[in-house]
Amino acid sequence: MKRVSARGIIITDKGLAVIFRRKKVGDTVREYYAIPGGGVEEGESIEEALKRELWEELAIKVNIKGFAFSIENEYRIEYYYNCEYISGDFRLNGEELDRITDDNYYEPTFVDINNIDKYDIVPEVKDYLKGGYK
Repeated sequence: MKRVSARGIIITDKGLAVIFRRKKVGDTVREYYAIPGGGVEEGESIEEALKRELWEELAIKVNIKGFAFSIENEYRIEYYYNCEYISGDFRLNGEELDRITDDNYYEPTFVDINNIDKYDIVPEVKDYLKGGYK
């Protein structure tokens, strides 16, 4: 069964809200930027999951403005939504805070959407932002 997740594209005057990740596996270190969000739990709508995940990950509340796009492969389906920031701290919260180690690092931050190609982020997100997101 494929993992289903929801991700929020949140743009503020600071830029695109992302979570900077650094993962070390063996001798390999990978650094990249993830769109915040997470897995849909049983009995939960995708939109409910997104709001819950954004609260759990970043301690923020959002208004979901609409569906943006999805990405599917043999292991997962990710649904991306345009979100309007309402309130909260943009601080690491919940499980991610508990999972930080020297080999697994999370940091909420913002990236400049006008220079999105400079960042290691999902290509579909880059294409969407460069294509005049709504």
